[in-house]
Amino acid sequence: MNSKLSIAIAAVLGALSGARSLAATAEGGSDALEEITVTAQRRAQSMQEVPISMQAFTGQALQQLNIQTFDDYIKYLPNVTSANNGPGQNEVFMRGLSAGSQASQGSSSTGLFPNVAIYLDNQSGQLPNRNLDIYAADLNRIEVLEGPQGTLFGAGAEAGVIRYITNEPKIDVTEANVKAGYGTTAHGDNNSDVTAVLNLPLMPEHMAVRAVIYNDQRGGYIDNVPATFTRKNTDLGIHYAGYPAVNGQCPDGLPNNGFCVPPGSPTLNNNSIAGRAINPVTYQGIRAQLLYKFNDDWDVLLAQSYQDMHSQGVFYQQPNASDGAPLRPLEVTLFNPSYDNDKFEMTSLTIDGKLGFLKGVYTAGYLSRSVEQSGDYTNYSRAVYAEYYQCYGAFDLTPKCFSPNASWHTSEQNKHFQNEFRVSTPDEWRVRGIVGAFYEDNKLSDRTAWSYKGIPECTATLAAGCFTDLGTFPGSSVNPAGIRPATESFYQDTPRETKQTAFFASVDFDLIPKVLTLTAGTRHFLFENSYKGSTAPISPGTSCRTSWCITPGRKDSGRAASMRMEARDISTGRTASCNTCCRAHGIPTSSRTTRSAGKPSSSTIAFSGMAPSTVRTGTMCRSPSSIPVCWATCSSIQTGRTSWSKASKPRSSPAWSVDSPYKGRPPGIKLDRRIRRR
Repeated sequence: MNSKLSIAIAAVLGALSGARSLAATAEGGSDALEEITVTAQRRAQSMQEVPISMQAFTGQALQQLNIQTFDDYIKYLPNVTSANNGPGQNEVFMRGLSAGSQASQGSSSTGLFPNVAIYLDNQSGQLPNRNLDIYAADLNRIEVLEGPQGTLFGAGAEAGVIRYITNEPKIDVTEANVKAGYGTTAHGDNNSDVTAVLNLPLMPEHMAVRAVIYNDQRGGYIDNVPATFTRKNTDLGIHYAGYPAVNGQCPDGLPNNGFCVPPGSPTLNNNSIAGRAINPVTYQGIRAQLLYKFNDDWDVLLAQSYQDMHSQGVFYQQPNASDGAPLRPLEVTLFNPSYDNDKFEMTSLTIDGKLGFLKGVYTAGYLSRSVEQSGDYTNYSRAVYAEYYQCYGAFDLTPKCFSPNASWHTSEQNKHFQNEFRVSTPDEWRVRGIVGAFYEDNKLSDRTAWSYKGIPECTATLAAGCFTDLGTFPGSSVNPAGIRPATESFYQDTPRETKQTAFFASVDFDLIPKVLTLTAGTRHFLFENSYKGSTAPISPGTSCRTSWCITPGRKDSGRAASMRMEARDISTGRTASCNTCCRAHGIPTSSRTTRSAGKPSSSTIAFSGMAPSTVRTGTMCRSPSSIPVCWATCSSIQTGRTSWSKASKPRSSPAWSVDSPYKGRPPGIKLDRRIRRR
């Protein structure tokens, strides 16, 4: 083997494990062990003396391995894996411990906070299903701590911690460097990157500033090949079109499940967005740090970071096209543009000093992160529910399907403030201790819209074969309030907040110095988690709106403490029974009494799962054009298990409440837990 190559490989492996790394000494050029200093236990230690399982990438190793992003270095970590939806969309797992993963859309509402914490210096940044993908520019090292780190790092560190440690400004040193690269991606486009670092002293022996700026453009490698989406008789939701097969046969003679695609149903092609290498990624950012050293014992470090990550396309491949034809590797069929814009700003403050013989450290940080992402959802049109919003054929309407086009868009905002104060004894003591206090306030807002409603909206001239618009109740916290776009079938606005106050302590005792150490630690914390937000439909031009309240249990049934149905007069804002509301506007009402064992008609809502003798009255209010505008039931108190049974509904009725996580709820349900997986 080439001697230079063997030395380089040994140096990289040594830097990763910390056991050894090769470095030529200035005097004799002989190999010597390089000591790697880490702060995994909140104090500076040689990595060989840290009694936990960890790995560290030194600055030298990062350069040798050409590591810039999370995807670059995770392949060198045998105990770390991820569920990867693209840059900045990783759910990180250590030692097989998982908090679960899901697709990116709506994940901030329904996803779990990760159990692997990611830190930039002393500031953590955690979002469900979205890792903080920090670009590795001018880093001193990356530390990977495997296993529970709950005592010193707290929430989100049950499986481990990944820490990005930056290079601090150097007092009385002037230096600058520029690194540039150019390459090509296999099966894709070219890449280019440039990073510039500058360190300047501002006050001799007291103050210095350090800044880094970077721009990395990575070529795509996924091809979006030309394709056409055509509905099939075997689509799971095609029965909503109401076009049954005759004697088991469809007009096109193709296989079916009892129903057929109505003649003349539109197709969809991707000619406008088909192309090669559709998933380029760009990282751009800047970080500046100011260090002021009061004396040998006290200093303060102020840092400001900004990063903008922009990716296009998708980062997966499809085995088959939307019509079922086999695809080649690294090919997909998308019908709507896909992109992900992920930006963050971080401000941090660190004060380090001595309090007598003790060392005190105060850290504070504020992270502001914004994510705007859109994706194609057209293949959902073959699923169970999408064609409910795209096809009709019941109630004497001629069977018809509209465009299968579907997409989603999410907007996430994260505001994360945290601070910590800790005091530690001298590192050279045989018995060493750390005590501290921690506080954080992590706010997350998720606004996600799914657009797959093809059936047109109701208007003054179109009262049948239509949907009313999705919208919000007056006084709702949903933002933006009002009517949603006509194609939206589901929209959620979910504010989520986590507050944590903690006190911790850790003690190390060297039973045999440098050989055997006993460590004991504890952490007491108060964890507060709030979660709210929903949307609900309204029907412009009609006079009544309903509001259902229920406390659910499992998906299809629950123990209801109480149920109440009311109607609100949109013109006056007053709440009354549906009968009163409708009569005030001269709209006739009709009622039907339904037992739980009976089959509900299209004009009633039935309560099932009750005692056979239980009877409830369902009232439907119709407008003069025979459009159902509200449902109502009498108030009741229930202690038994209750489930909802949905009757068939006319196509002119409102789009049912989107704050329900389950299909088949009556309009306007408000739930204690509004979680819906897409």
